[in-house]
Amino acid sequence: MSSKLMYCVLDFEANCSGKDSQDHEIIEFPAVLVDAQSGRTISEFRQFVRTIHSGKVSPFIRDLTSITDEDLGRGVVWSDPSGEGGAVELFASWCGEHSVCADNTTMVLCGDWDLKTMLPRQVKISQQQLPPDVAALFSSWCNIKRVFAMWQDDCKAVGGSRTSGAQGGAGNSGTSTKQRGRSPGMAEMLVALGLELEGHHHCGIDDCRNIAKIARALMARGHDVTVVNSTGSR
Repeated sequence: MSSKLMYCVLDFEANCSGKDSQDHEIIEFPAVLVDAQSGRTISEFRQFVRTIHSGKVSPFIRDLTSITDEDLGRGVVWSDPSGEGGAVELFASWCGEHSVCADNTTMVLCGDWDLKTMLPRQVKISQQQLPPDVAALFSSWCNIKRVFAMWQDDCKAVGGSRTSGAQGGAGNSGTSTKQRGRSPGMAEMLVALGLELEGHHHCGIDDCRNIAKIARALMARGHDVTVVNSTGSR
């Protein structure tokens, strides 16, 4: 069972000048909408976003994400409140087509960065507020890393893994990750759950698809990813 009808996986990709820089701007806005009961993908959204300040994709980000200047050239502005052509407005329209709202849909993220850190930064540099419905949808979310950690704890409590055909065993993967003092990343969660990485890691839409696979696997193991466990500070 799930607490909401749908969940929407989001994984922004951002441009920046280097690994440790703080000049991020969103350049890919992808989302995958999933029926929480059946696990079926309802629809996908993807929009490249033109930068406000940097102009071009940095070599670091191009190598990491495979996003090119040509991709951004086909993109749109982040927000266009006077019309319907900005990425935010196109996302809002997509949500409307599928009756997505905060009451029936939970955002699912791999971490908190996308909505807690990057979104407020993007809103600030664009000087455009989110439409109310989108702001409400983005005000809380499920950090799937926390759900994964609960599943790992369950596995340890019963003395083994609940996976079916998992590669390497979830218990070993989780223990080594916790010993290193950090949360597992998307690739580690896929391995622990016996799932294949599809597409290109750090391509936003591919990451959304892979996070959706993790969400389905956790739902099948009795952990509801539609339950909110993080909120924004805005």
